[in-house]
Amino acid sequence: MRKLLCTTLALAAACVAAAGPASALDRYRLRVKGAGDYIQEGDEYASQYRFGLASEAYKIAIKKDPANTVAWAKHREAMEKGKAVGDLIRRAQRHLKAGEFEDASRLLQQAVKLNPRDDSVWSLYESALRRNPNVVVILDEREAWEAFKKGKSFLDGGRLEEAKLYFSRVQQTTQDSSLAYYAEKYLAKTEGLLKRSFPNEQIHIE
Repeated sequence: MRKLLCTTLALAAACVAAAGPASALDRYRLRVKGAGDYIQEGDEYASQYRFGLASEAYKIAIKKDPANTVAWAKHREAMEKGKAVGDLIRRAQRHLKAGEFEDASRLLQQAVKLNPRDDSVWSLYESALRRNPNVVVILDEREAWEAFKKGKSFLDGGRLEEAKLYFSRVQQTTQDSSLAYYAEKYLAKTEGLLKRSFPNEQIHIE
């Protein structure tokens, strides 16, 4: 019994030894990806606005096929977009430190367009908007009502330009028909007061 078992194990080992290298080579060949595979991988990253990973995938494709013009072009595009976002953020941060919120918001808006799925870019953009006294940020209906109340407070305090800004923004953004009605009503009242205060100036809704 023991002799039979040893013979069986020896035969099995011989079979593995004979088939192993070829099987391993076949498995290796199946695992190896070509330039086209890495280009496709880079495209998937680029569609997710993950430009750093996309450029790395295209770089591998170039190493696989240095003459692949598609890989070169897409690598260059991914690098440029990633660099552009970084440059916009750095410039915007300098404006924020200087208190130049409108310039910072404009640059960050461009960064958001280039990379709309980056939460950190969105967070910085919203922060810049909220710090800009000339911009009313409304992200939901609760904030719309708060903005309307703030507009009324400005109106009661005689700060007509600020009141007009808030009522106008609420009217533009709210989906609540009641709030839209009141915002329109108060906006008209505010503009009427502004015309009486500055009769020679043309009043425009922002």
